[in-house]
Amino acid sequence: MATTFHYTLPGGAFGTRTVDADDAPAADLPEGAELITEEQYTELLTAHQDAKAQKYAERQAADLAERQAAYDALVTVGIPGASARRIARYAPPEDGE
Repeated sequence: MATTFHYTLPGGAFGTRTVDADDAPAADLPEGAELITEEQYTELLTAHQDAKAQKYAERQAADLAERQAAYDALVTVGIPGASARRIARYAPPEDGE
């Protein structure tokens, strides 16, 4: 039967280690590891995934804003809209978005 250990490391890293033994020693964990419950591990993992998703959304929004600014600048200097969209790699949102 396999045993899974959930742990944290100094510096905020966390992980799991599964071993195929009923009496697996926790000493097989990385140096400095502190055992935590599966629930604590799940909370850490969820928080990490949420933060990663938030950072991705922020990067996407910044990229869109940068493309829109480039498009707007090109149109301002007289570049036709279709050409400005291609140059800036900008697709204006559909109505209602």
